[in-house]
Amino acid sequence: MVTGRAGRRPRGHRFGTGPAAVPGEWSKGRSTVDAPVPEGTLIGHRWRVVGQLGEGGFGRVFEAIDESDISLGRAAVKLLHPNISPQERNSFLGEVQRIAGLRHPNLVGYLDSGQQTVNDEIHPYLVTELCVGTLNDHVRAKPGARLPAAETLAVLADVSAGLDHLHQRSLIHRDIKPGNVLYADGNWKLADFGLMRDLTATGTYHRSSQLTGTPMFMAPELFSTMTATAPSDIYALGVLAHLVGSGRPLHTGTGPALVHQITAGQPEIDHTLYPALRDLIARATAVEPGSRPTAREFHDVAVAHLAEAAAATRAIEMYPPPSVGPAADEPRSQTVPSVAVAGSPGVA
Repeated sequence: MVTGRAGRRPRGHRFGTGPAAVPGEWSKGRSTVDAPVPEGTLIGHRWRVVGQLGEGGFGRVFEAIDESDISLGRAAVKLLHPNISPQERNSFLGEVQRIAGLRHPNLVGYLDSGQQTVNDEIHPYLVTELCVGTLNDHVRAKPGARLPAAETLAVLADVSAGLDHLHQRSLIHRDIKPGNVLYADGNWKLADFGLMRDLTATGTYHRSSQLTGTPMFMAPELFSTMTATAPSDIYALGVLAHLVGSGRPLHTGTGPALVHQITAGQPEIDHTLYPALRDLIARATAVEPGSRPTAREFHDVAVAHLAEAAAATRAIEMYPPPSVGPAADEPRSQTVPSVAVAGSPGVA
């Protein structure tokens, strides 16, 4: 549900602490791709690095203090490598442009962006509020790697509220999954807007040569028409709901088998799920995009059943549902060549 204050930065550490930053100066005579960013480095004349949180192919993420007002807590600074490809740089700059104007308590908050020059190399950077963990981590720590019905609905209410904010602005996220839902300031928040697209021009986002996203969360239409719309996000949210609510993925196949399961429809929804949640998942994962609820409708249903689910959870606390196996590792976003899905509905 929509609670808390947008823009307020939480205190504490984000998930996945990476290698510690190394004190000292930036290394001379080598690319800063491999050079450490020492604690105390000032980025953008404002953000003082206090440690490294993680590292990926595009760059590194640091924890930083806002020198303009240290009472505001800490932030996450994503600093790109200087030698990334032009396509990767443009993708990052597009992400910055898209999220700079977004303000909502259920979206990770934008704080600043710019470029940092070090040793004559230019590093684009993005600063966002610091979050304390992912939904994926939270669920994996629970018994049976699943959330109680009331908590699942509370998470879905938050995420669908943030998603509705995007959809109302003709934006689609395109990579909704537990690893892209973070916690801060009492709210679950959508994060990672690198694949987000604006539908203002045509109402759809179409790519004829490839698909990009996390396959197990992709909607059926993405494998047939390669056209993404707001209902495609709703489908992914339904798959997320099943995963966190039951501890099991909605689709269990891989490769062509996964594509066939998705495009064939009629997924086997876990019968132990709370009835209202099971019905919501069924609607969200309908094969026909027009049969799925909007993000606002999804949110309203989740909120409407919260109190009832909480009462039901309390009533059966002495008889918890049977445990299931641990959740699988968080699936990664992928670019799927069109040849890999051509004719996929007919796969045996």
